[in-house]
Amino acid sequence: MHDKLDAEGRAVLKHLLTRLVRVGDDGSPDTARPVERRALVHGLPGEPARRLIEQLTAARLLTHDQDTTRLSHEALIRAWPPLQGWVDADRAWLRLRQQLTDDAAVWDRSERDPSLLYRGNRLATLRDRLEDAAEGARELDSLPAAFKDASVRLEQRGVRRRRAAVAVLATLFLLATTGLVGSLVFQRQAEQAHQRDLARYLAAEAEDLRTTQPGLAKQLSLLSFEMNKDAGRSALLNSRRAPGLINGGQSATDLATSTDGKMLAISSGDWIVLRTKDGPVRVAADSVGAVAVSRDGRALAAVTHPDNGSEPATVRLWDLTRPAKPRPTAALKADGPVDTLVFGADGKVLYGGAGSGRVLRWRLTGPAAPAALPALDDRSGTIDSLAVSPRRDLLAAMSKDGRIAVWKVADPARPERVTTLSGAPYSVSAAGTLHRVAFDRTGMLLAAPMAVKNEYGLGLWRLDEPGKPQRIRREGEDGDYSSSNCIGDLTSLAFSPAHDQIVGACDTWHAWAYRSDSLDHLIVAGATISIPTGFKATGTILFDPGKSRRLMLTTDHGVLIWYLSNAMQPGADTTLPLPVGVGSQVDYRRAGRRQLMAWEGVGANYLADVTDLDNRRLVAATRAPDMFTGGDIALSPDGKLLADVELYKKDKGKARYVGVRLRDTTRDNTPLLSTIGDELHNGVQVIAFSPTEPLLAISDVNGWRNGNKAPTAVRLFDVKDPRHPREVGHINTDSVELAFSPDGRTLLASVGDVADKTTGRAAWSRLDSWDVTDPAHPTRLWTHRLPTGISSLNTAFRPDGKLLALYLGDGTLTLWPVAHDRLAGKPAATTQIGQYSSPLSFTPDGSRLALISTIISEGDDYTRPEIWDVSDPRDPTRESYLAEDSPGELYSVIFSPDGHRLAVARGSNAGGVDLWSITPTPLVNDLCESVGDPISRKQWRQYLPGRPYDPPCGTGG
Repeated sequence: MHDKLDAEGRAVLKHLLTRLVRVGDDGSPDTARPVERRALVHGLPGEPARRLIEQLTAARLLTHDQDTTRLSHEALIRAWPPLQGWVDADRAWLRLRQQLTDDAAVWDRSERDPSLLYRGNRLATLRDRLEDAAEGARELDSLPAAFKDASVRLEQRGVRRRRAAVAVLATLFLLATTGLVGSLVFQRQAEQAHQRDLARYLAAEAEDLRTTQPGLAKQLSLLSFEMNKDAGRSALLNSRRAPGLINGGQSATDLATSTDGKMLAISSGDWIVLRTKDGPVRVAADSVGAVAVSRDGRALAAVTHPDNGSEPATVRLWDLTRPAKPRPTAALKADGPVDTLVFGADGKVLYGGAGSGRVLRWRLTGPAAPAALPALDDRSGTIDSLAVSPRRDLLAAMSKDGRIAVWKVADPARPERVTTLSGAPYSVSAAGTLHRVAFDRTGMLLAAPMAVKNEYGLGLWRLDEPGKPQRIRREGEDGDYSSSNCIGDLTSLAFSPAHDQIVGACDTWHAWAYRSDSLDHLIVAGATISIPTGFKATGTILFDPGKSRRLMLTTDHGVLIWYLSNAMQPGADTTLPLPVGVGSQVDYRRAGRRQLMAWEGVGANYLADVTDLDNRRLVAATRAPDMFTGGDIALSPDGKLLADVELYKKDKGKARYVGVRLRDTTRDNTPLLSTIGDELHNGVQVIAFSPTEPLLAISDVNGWRNGNKAPTAVRLFDVKDPRHPREVGHINTDSVELAFSPDGRTLLASVGDVADKTTGRAAWSRLDSWDVTDPAHPTRLWTHRLPTGISSLNTAFRPDGKLLALYLGDGTLTLWPVAHDRLAGKPAATTQIGQYSSPLSFTPDGSRLALISTIISEGDDYTRPEIWDVSDPRDPTRESYLAEDSPGELYSVIFSPDGHRLAVARGSNAGGVDLWSITPTPLVNDLCESVGDPISRKQWRQYLPGRPYDPPCGTGG
């Protein structure tokens, strides 16, 4: 391959491969390094880089994950002399760039803390190495480049500040002599108070508009945060899943775009709206239906009707060489309706879907008028959807009866039907143009809806050999399957132009992630997003090729826009897509330089290293029992031990015994250290490590009360030597909730359904506090009786131990001061959150509390994670909330060790653990990618009268 490349190709190959190598330190070997695909090709010629990646992938030298690429075999680094030579020649620069990337990542995870930026000699060294680096190697990825630029700006500001210092001191001296300093300070304070009040007002308006005018709400949130970080924080965090809006107030029934995304056409009644970098252009036409844009953006086609849908249709063409002045070039009369249009990959042929299974064709080459070619005839129902593969010269035509014909159209004079597939029929009246069939960016995958019982799911086929399509099945699939199915018909499907994601529009819109290297375990169901109040989807969903994570959906009031940063859960930083078990618990700890997360799955427990979210990895998976027998998982305070509930013995070939196993997280494969099994008689409901002592508390209780075979107890184990844990004491209680105080002196244990001494019936529940300073002789300190009818609660201590949060089973949150190991006086606050309880988590600084709120009411049932500001325990306030889900689908929440993220265990769709950033600053760019049209001048005057017009994301759409 290398020898056949020209000089440019060899240079591109060199930069591609060296970016995939992590240079070793102190004699350690060079290793493979996963790189985000966007970063891999950054600064390289687009087409040569794409071709080389395809060739290396076909040769099995590259492996692709969801968003990253890596060398398939590290041996290539050592075994292929040219690569070794390239690495050795640039070793100093590669090592510096590697360190720069790592430092930039730390800076980004630390809310871009200025103290982490380069200064002095270190910054000078970076500048010198950049100047000396080989041409083409100087290009930095976006985050390292931002880190470098911020370092330079910081240095420049320092110089300016030093120069200004003398002038400021002199000015202050003069002001002080005239008594003006106090006046200026007062004026400044008044301005700050006004800014804060205005920011609060904008934040409140944004919340009111979030479901009806989401694009405006997003921009008001950004303006609020820009004015005052504290006042605008909540509104900004709440905006991350809200869409933006373009062409607002006007119905949109179809979308089409050029390959580079610089030309977008919107079908809107009697107009076609063209969106370009120079602004919108309106093209008048009668009753516009389907639209199409050539891949190069130089031609526009549209179906028009003289009388709102009457037959026959006219297909009109425009020359877009000058986008500001589209020039009509042809009007092609059809002999009946035309429901869909698409240009061929080379732009030389235009295809139109017509009745009786016919695909109309027109040749567009040459100076003469477009010439009709013989129609492709599949003798099926009306063709409602067409798709052309970007490569491989394939055309897919789907009819309303569900038949999908795939044609080879390399030679327009000799088209060949290569296969026919079966998809879902479409029998209802469409509000807009249908796009029910789609090719991926390689032309190797084809997607279309499939009927699944009474719903409609995603069908995905591999077309390695177009004449022998292979439908992709999930691992363990048996016959038809469901994958985020729609209750209504799927009207449109679209592949991401840069990521392994698919989206589909129906009653809501759905996302799926996939892998394209195997027929097994490919499709993972992702997010399901509802349409905002007041909008009705009209059918077309499309990715913006120019901004590959921007998603567009046509509605009766404009085009909604989302930023799909994460197909599993839009708005979240990432999702660990392994399914969680019902009621799954999560633990999140720092272990040296690593951050580890453990959670309960379906039939398995998982441990993952999430230090670097771009390179997260599964560390261990163990076998777990059912939810009644085992209900918890925990990491030790230092993260070095994992305690989980496992099936660990075999009886007649089946795993039957349940116990708590201690595993070493510091070693590969998390080896087993010991098993606490024979000491337990019922099951395991709660596991809790003491934060200060090598002490482990285990609630020996089966979640199914009738399944307890022996008296229940909380058992205390000395785990100083984790290979030989020793039971040192026990508490005779059947607690299903345990919590150590931060100083490790006391243990809280909740007891549910305490029997009334008179009637013998369960009447009330209680919370007990036990002194465990001598674990061999635990002593009860106090008992707090819960309100009548409350049989469950969750508890959490603030990290300083001076506040206890109680979240009762009826959704009441109580914050109670703690002094001298006891509840002090009356609660600081009692707040009704929802209707059920959930696990609680404090941030490390104790200022915020996370929980899950569940509301069950007629027509408005939901559950969602919420973050509450409890910096003043007497006045807790809801600061922000995350994505809503169906009741019962969210199980637990926990903050990361640094307090920058919140992990949420979710059971809906395929399930997983979502990690959400709770620091708003990094979200600003993502929000600006999807605000849509900027706030209008009229809206600006309404909300910010008297201020210069300055939209938060600029004036572009």
